[in-house]
Amino acid sequence: MGILGFIIIAAVLGLIAWAVTTYIPMPAGIKKLITIAVIVVLALLLLSNIGILPFHDVAFPQINSH
Repeated sequence: MGILGFIIIAAVLGLIAWAVTTYIPMPAGIKKLITIAVIVVLALLLLSNIGILPFHDVAFPQINSH
């Protein structure tokens, strides 16, 4: 996955997290937990794709840019 794929995944995850925390009533603690979870997932995904973390057996979506 290239930088374009990462940006698209980050945008989609961010949009989903924003929609969930905005439109679903829940305590502030759970909203923080959702935000932290999204940030951790994106950080692990980024570190995996630049080769720092060895998650090579995990299948990430491939985006072909022409």
